This record gives sequence, C-alpha cells and structure tokens, in this order.
Amino acid sequence: SPDGTSVITPEHFQWYAYHGRAMGVRVDLLYDSFSCGKVLLGSYMKKPLQVDTHAVSVYNIVTSSLSVKINDVQTIHFPGETFMVPCGYEYEMCNLTAEPALLFYHRMLSEME
Repeated sequence: SPDGTSVITPEHFQWYAYHGRAMGVRVDLLYDSFSCGKVLLGSYMKKPLQVDTHAVSVYNIVTSSLSVKINDVQTIHFPGETFMVPCGYEYEMCNLTAEPALLFYHRMLSEME
C-alpha cells in the first residue's frame, strides 16, 4: 500500500473447508529447517486434530479467541498471546467467536528426528 503498511486479505491464503467452516493458510517463508506464515480460521472454525512428528510450532494470536487442546490439555488464548506445540504432540484448535482468528505461525524442524 502507499503508506508502507501491509493489508492482509482473503486472497493471500490457500483455503480449505472442514465441517462447513473455512480455514486459510499462507506460507510466507520456507527454508530448510524453518517456515513461517499465517493461519486464518473462519467463524467458529475447528482445526482438526493433527500431530506434527517433525517440528515444533509456535503460534501468535492476532485476532479472536481460541480454545487449544495439546495432548488432551485444553487452554483458552486471546489476542496477543502465544502458545507452542512440541514435536510429536497431538493438537487441535477452535475459534471461539464469530470474528475470524488470525494467527502467525513459526515452524522449526526438531532435532529429535
């Protein structure tokens, strides 16, 4: 944009559907052992259970509120908060509001392989 700020729009994401809800993913940087980008969860979207056996992931919440379950431990997170998913842990997250949830993520390959 002319003022030097960056605007995030739906066109910046690859979109997926799960149980009638939308989830967008954008990879901003992909390197040998590191990647980062954005996840956009639509209104009340639940990201299904996942296990990443190769990497540690850190998520920073920009908008909305999320319920996060990591290895059966559930927590609630709000904008400005950060949470980590250790390598090999199962996790899922759910947007708790009608406002889309924007998260920045950082994924680092684990040396445990």
